[in-house]
Amino acid sequence: MGRFRYPKQIKGPIEHTSYSMFSAYVMISTELGSEEQVVKNLKTIPQIKETYIVYGIYDLITRVEFVDKQELSEVIMRKIRGTPGIKNTITLMVI
Repeated sequence: MGRFRYPKQIKGPIEHTSYSMFSAYVMISTELGSEEQVVKNLKTIPQIKETYIVYGIYDLITRVEFVDKQELSEVIMRKIRGTPGIKNTITLMVI
């Protein structure tokens, strides 16, 4: 029987301070044909660092950086979901 080996650990502590940025990925479904306009509108949101048009169940995936959950909530609920052409979203927070 083989023995399971754990991958090497990251050296040094990982700390989140009050000024640390956190990340989340938001998968977005858009209205048919509106992907490029939605991407253009999302580029105006400063917390969004990357946005890609993708194939599959979702039309876009975007990476959001934020300081706390309140800021993330504000970005998703008001800025992203308020963008014309967006049908729905799902958010994955990076831990």
